[in-house]
Amino acid sequence: MATIADENWMSIVSIVGLMARADFDLLESAGKLGRVRKDDLERRIAEYGCTLVPLPAEARSLAEAFDRPRGEILVDVPLWTKEEGRSDLTLQVVCARRKDEKWDVVVHDVLVA
Repeated sequence: MATIADENWMSIVSIVGLMARADFDLLESAGKLGRVRKDDLERRIAEYGCTLVPLPAEARSLAEAFDRPRGEILVDVPLWTKEEGRSDLTLQVVCARRKDEKWDVVVHDVLVA
């Protein structure tokens, strides 16, 4: 299992904050959407039928990180909703180191358990 660097965790918290505000346009314009399209992400969350909220502190200890090829890290992050608390939704993000040694963190998918 891989480790989630502090800077990557802060990016994840920021991404979930934008999702909780339903600011999918900003996610897209900031380059935070990887393989998932803005419309698909928005639709999946709307179809789930609950309101996303920012991540609580305990989310970090529940997130799971996995090494991928080329030094990437895939992180599964449980999501919370206003109605349920911890939900059946999982955000997948990919963390990839750029040539300048900084990290890009992008949404890979949102899954429903």
